[in-house]
Amino acid sequence: MLSLWSLSTRVFQPHTWTRTAQSLWASSRTASSISQETKSTSQDTEMDESALARLKRDDYNAYLRWRWRNDDDYRERLLKTCTKYIRTPEGREKKKASSLIRNKKLAVASYGKRVDTQRYNESLEYRREQSLRITMTNKRWVNEGWSWKLHTPVKTPDRVDRHCTTCDRNRFLKLWWATKAEPTTYVCNSCFANNFDLMVPEGQHKKLSPVFTSPHLPAPRPNKPS
Repeated sequence: MLSLWSLSTRVFQPHTWTRTAQSLWASSRTASSISQETKSTSQDTEMDESALARLKRDDYNAYLRWRWRNDDDYRERLLKTCTKYIRTPEGREKKKASSLIRNKKLAVASYGKRVDTQRYNESLEYRREQSLRITMTNKRWVNEGWSWKLHTPVKTPDRVDRHCTTCDRNRFLKLWWATKAEPTTYVCNSCFANNFDLMVPEGQHKKLSPVFTSPHLPAPRPNKPS
């Protein structure tokens, strides 16, 4: 599994191609273009495969990047494998360590925060997801006995890999919403937060978070004066 992580790292890192790789890449692209224009002959196909074989032999990183860009099946398999791996305890620790090293090299400690702030301001869906998640970290909903008509919040100390029946995706979250009628089926926090009819708790609660008072809230954060 570690080799798979190393393989994905090779694909995603922006390495500079060697002159040999560039020439081989150019020859393979030229052969491919010729084959398309002439409706592809067997000789052109052999040239293309030969160029790729030399590329794989002389610059394996460049070969992997070529496959990433041009081989849809390879790219999908690699993404699924990497996603599965980084959701394991070992993979999560390795990802955190590599991210820390990368941020130190870039000397941008607040890089991730700036990206999240931009996403927060641009996406109402993301704002609602984050607002509900933060609201549910407060024990008020437990102390006041909040309840929801069709769902029950399920919080875990660590992230859990489950399937969301609404967006039909596998998510890796600490907060899920179990369906009361079928307790083994779940809705992810993002889908739940963006279905206003489902996510407002039952009963009268004073000073609710804006996420519960309108499907258009919370609003973007105001720009700080420069």
